[in-house]
Amino acid sequence: MHRFHTNTLRHGLHAPHLRATVLPLGTEGADTITSGSAADLLDGRGGADHLYGGAGADTLLGGEGNDLLVGGTGIDRMVGGAGDDVYSVDVMGDVVVEAWNSGIDTVRTAAFVYGLSPNVENLIGTATSAFFGQYLVGNDLANVITGTAQGDDLVGLGGNDTLKGGLGDDVYYVETRGDVVIEASGAGYDTVFTDLVAYTAPANVDEIEGTATFGQKLTGSALDNFLGGNGGNDTLLGGDGQDSLNGIGGNDVLTGG
Repeated sequence: MHRFHTNTLRHGLHAPHLRATVLPLGTEGADTITSGSAADLLDGRGGADHLYGGAGADTLLGGEGNDLLVGGTGIDRMVGGAGDDVYSVDVMGDVVVEAWNSGIDTVRTAAFVYGLSPNVENLIGTATSAFFGQYLVGNDLANVITGTAQGDDLVGLGGNDTLKGGLGDDVYYVETRGDVVIEASGAGYDTVFTDLVAYTAPANVDEIEGTATFGQKLTGSALDNFLGGNGGNDTLLGGDGQDSLNGIGGNDVLTGG
């Protein structure tokens, strides 16, 4: 191994004062490179590589191919390159860098709060706490966001997102008409917050809360739903269950199922 001093790394990474240990370069095949305790540079080059950071502030370069980049316990910078890459983010300060239209990429994280970097499509919560879920936030793409067995908060932001809560009392934030909420039967008391003009409760979701200041139309499902309006002139329509309707402010229309 040798010491590396430069102002510009591959993939345009600028580090005027970087002093990193450069591990042996990968090949155009499938390589596995593991960092030590220093601030290391791992370069997989081509192929489906597995890069494992360590305790230092590492830089992981996947290159072309479907790569796995695992940051480790340091605050790392991970650059996947072309291909369908998977990132394992262990520290909230980790940085994931993806170019536009360079594959279908996924972040797996146990961080309590995590927001997707630009150009990354999928986010999977991996925390195993017996008490707390995760707060997982998408980006402007059509994301697939998957929660844990606990009560998670899933925020799609822009794009037509798919939000999967799993077990626990989950909270969903729906901001576009194309968002899809997927909940299993009996998997907790689940709530959707939305500012859409009209929204119908998805299957197995218990509560819908309108957040817009204008009037909204909120419709229940076959469950015993709670529908809550906001400050506008809302229309709340119960479904087939024994529903609770609360218009709050405004001249509201409340209709039971």
